[in-house]
Amino acid sequence: MTVNTDYRVGRYNWVSLWDNRISKRFKITEQQTLEGVVDLFNSLNANTITQWSEASGSTYHRPTTILPARIFRVGAKYRF
Repeated sequence: MTVNTDYRVGRYNWVSLWDNRISKRFKITEQQTLEGVVDLFNSLNANTITQWSEASGSTYHRPTTILPARIFRVGAKYRF
């Protein structure tokens, strides 16, 4: 038998998330620009729990979701 507890009985840890973006725009002509973009998500590589199981039993308070790992993205935008 599974007994569900009240929603959010415990408190989750504080989420320390730090994302960075660096971009540079280059003007090609009067109406055309090229922009380079570098993004770094979850810079501190935190693994904070954002959700845990609230059903009683062997999985009670077992983490079900954590912050995603560090992600690096490089891109370019062309506007005309």
